[in-house]
Amino acid sequence: MQKMVIVILMTVLPVCAWANTSEAICKELKAVTKQLQQQTPMEVDYMTTLTGVQSIYVGDTCHLNYNYLVKSRILLKEMQEANSLSLEDNLAHLQTEEGRSSLQSSFDSIAQNSAKANFAEFRNVKGMQISYYYTFDDLELQAIKAWVLKN
Repeated sequence: MQKMVIVILMTVLPVCAWANTSEAICKELKAVTKQLQQQTPMEVDYMTTLTGVQSIYVGDTCHLNYNYLVKSRILLKEMQEANSLSLEDNLAHLQTEEGRSSLQSSFDSIAQNSAKANFAEFRNVKGMQISYYYTFDDLELQAIKAWVLKN
């Protein structure tokens, strides 16, 4: 599977310039995420659509969540090109423990690369959590949550 491009809140970085607690960051993120939410759905790449973004402060933790919809047929076609299995066989594979684990690993890798490239400023902020939640337009595939950051 080709690497998916991830939409990042480019205005998040200036927030970090002065906000040093998860509560202060979350307060600033509210307006930013509200603005971005108004622009959804937003096509991220040929396979992925950003369907929502939320920031909420609960229990001393700022939760920044991105929700994506993945076009399953495109994912399955890419898998078919890589492994020569039929679309049906690839779908069946993704429904197994091994297939789900492989897909989880791919999304975890995307999240970790994003953490390094786009959210490094949050690394040392206690009570900061950022996640990517992927759902699929084929309801036979289970949703996947990948942690970008979990402090």
